[in-house]
Amino acid sequence: MNRKIKHYLMVDAHFTWWVKGKAYLCRIIDMLHMGLIDEVLFGREVAERLPVLVDEWVQAIRLLLRQQ
Repeated sequence: MNRKIKHYLMVDAHFTWWVKGKAYLCRIIDMLHMGLIDEVLFGREVAERLPVLVDEWVQAIRLLLRQQ
């Protein structure tokens, strides 16, 4: 089975982002460049983007089930 596994990082804590921001930003960029994560969601973007991602996951599962 050849499946692409995606990894998401969701940063949704005010303290984490606004107090620890620079150090975390460098780590996040490193993780993106190393291919450890595929997408990073920040703050409100988590609530806005997550339903879109779930729809993509559901479509991928339906396609996979049809192929079996």
